[in-house]
Amino acid sequence: NMTRLYKALDLRNKERKNVDPASEGAERLRRNYLDQGFPNVQIDTKVNNPPETYLKRVYYTITENARVKIQNIEVQGRISRPSKYYRQFILDNSSDLVKDGFYNRQDLDAGLKNLNTELRN
Repeated sequence: NMTRLYKALDLRNKERKNVDPASEGAERLRRNYLDQGFPNVQIDTKVNNPPETYLKRVYYTITENARVKIQNIEVQGRISRPSKYYRQFILDNSSDLVKDGFYNRQDLDAGLKNLNTELRN
């Protein structure tokens, strides 16, 4: 969806973290795809700088690759409850994306961190 991509680029935001807006845009697009469950997205950037203008044209080539689904989460070790209890806790305490069965490493790590916190209390 092109609208989602334009929103991800956030072109109206004047605050830049990088001196290269093209690579910053690519990073924003990459984060957008990661947030949708595409961990293997590839984004290539091409900048065209016609000599007769002061404008630059940026072209992004996006290869989504497969959206990754989580087949199973298994918790092993010295645990007091069934593995499925911990799996459900991780799913419930990460993100909607993970709860829907799609992979996002940061969200899974957040769910695992929440589980560790819960077990310590």
